[in-house]
This record gives sequence, C-alpha cells and structure tokens, in this order.
Amino acid sequence: MITLGDRLTSLHAVLREKLLFQSAIHADETVVQVLKEPGRRPEQQSYLWLFRSVAKAEIQIVVFKYAETRAGIHALNFLTRNDGSMFSGKLLTDAYPGYNLVSHAVRIACMAHIRRKFVDALKLVPLSERSNSLAAEVIELIGELYAIERVGKGLSDEELLALRDRDSRPLINQIEAWLQKHSDQALPKAALGRAIRYGLAQWPAMKRFLDDPLCSIDNNIAERDIKRVVMGRKAWLFADSVDGMEANAVLYSLVQTCIANGVDPYKYFKAVIQKMPYAKSQADLEALLPWALKEELDTETDPLKLAA
Repeated sequence: MITLGDRLTSLHAVLREKLLFQSAIHADETVVQVLKEPGRRPEQQSYLWLFRSVAKAEIQIVVFKYAETRAGIHALNFLTRNDGSMFSGKLLTDAYPGYNLVSHAVRIACMAHIRRKFVDALKLVPLSERSNSLAAEVIELIGELYAIERVGKGLSDEELLALRDRDSRPLINQIEAWLQKHSDQALPKAALGRAIRYGLAQWPAMKRFLDDPLCSIDNNIAERDIKRVVMGRKAWLFADSVDGMEANAVLYSLVQTCIANGVDPYKYFKAVIQKMPYAKSQADLEALLPWALKEELDTETDPLKLAA
C-alpha cells in the first residue's frame, strides 16, 4: 500500500532532481539529534543538509536531506544526479572543506563569513579604540560592497554585471590589497590575524560572484532557510528514529519551497492531499510541486473569509 508519506517522499525526490539541473546552488548544514540510529549512540549528532536555488532563479527550490554525519560524501551523493553525473555549476557555501568532494562544481565563498571573522576581532578591541581599529576599517569597506549589491537589486543581468565591474571590482581589489598588506603585521594567532588569513584563503573563491549575475555575494539565503530548523528544533528537540528525521527533511523541504515561492503551505498541503491519489506519472508529480500549483492556490477562495 502506498502511503501519503511515500507520495510526499516522491515529491521530495522530484524537487532534488529539478534542483540539480539549475546552474547555481546554495548549500549549508546544521546539527540534529536522532535517538535510534543503528550503530550510534543517542547523544551523537546527526545533520540536516540544505541545498537551495539562488535568489534570482526562476523557480525557488529548497531541499533538506538527512545524514548521519557531516562528512563531505553526503554533499557529493546529494549533488550527483541519478545518471551518475556530478553537479558542475556554481556551489555557494561557507568554507567547510567537505564540499571540496563535489569536485566538478565551481565553489563560490561567502563574504558574510569573511566579514564575521572581522566582527569577532572587533569585539576584542576596547570600545574607545574600535572606530580607528583595523578591523573596523575593513568592515567598513565590506559594507560598501554590500551597499553596491543593494543598488543592484532589480537590475537586469547585464546592468548588474556592469555595476559590479565598475564599482565592486575595484573595491574587491582594494580590500584584497589591504588584507595582503596587513597579513604580515597582525599577530597570526590573534583574532585579527586569523580573520585576515581566513579572508585571503577565501578571496579567490569569493570574488567569483562578480562574474555571474545569478550569484550573490554571500550564502545568507541558505542560512536564513536553515535557521527555521535551528529555531524549530528548540521545540521538537530530536527525532526518535531515522524514518522520523527523513520525514522531517521531506516536510521542511516542501514547506520551505512553498514559502520561497510565495505559496501558502496550508493551502498547498490541502491541495496535494486531494490530488496526490490521482498522480500516476512523473508529469503528474511535477504538476504538484509548489510553483506549479501557485496560480491555482492564489485564486482559491478562502471559505473563512466568505463566512466573515
């Protein structure tokens, strides 16, 4: 007997398949706890991995995947298509080396993570000295980059690339020169020295965003999506079983994909429950994805509003 859970899992698989044919993907991961994992202690950490489309993609797809560990092989497995080909587009992530296993992808690093290291360094500077500190200086320059990206919102791809080439690229080069200049001056084990080394290590991958209008300057969109799991687990705490956490991943994927496409999750699941028994083919499943039902759900009359 095919259950509703089986059918929702089928939708989850279609989401993943659609995502892997996009040209750029964000990725992140967070810890979860599963009490009954074969061969593991209840207190051991497991992970929900997040993979999602970029903000400028025509359709927004968010897919969560459960894995026992944070090993990079899980990212590789997810990003390998059913035909055995590996995702070879842009992969926007933090500096976690596990993603290096996805060797065909072009890594784009996260400016927000670079900035965060300098913010941490600034916190260690006495209040009276912060405004004139080196950490504050580079944070201000990074802020100018973000201001340019805000101006670029809503521009066409050609206009955005022109804006980045004119305004962002010289600033990127200026900050890189700043990092190189101060790399030998800051104590290597001090917070500022660690921030500078981190920035220099990530700089070649980070600045690739300049050349692709689909790519953002950071991985914040993935972090915002995964934060819903971080906040949610304060309530649900753990999953009893692997099946439970895998079901969690399916539901988070569908709900987050709804939200990303401006679809009401309640209306969506109500429609899917009604329509799913009649889905017999791949095309039928694709017709049940959140963006495919958006127009129908947007025009649906709310009986509660009619009653009011």
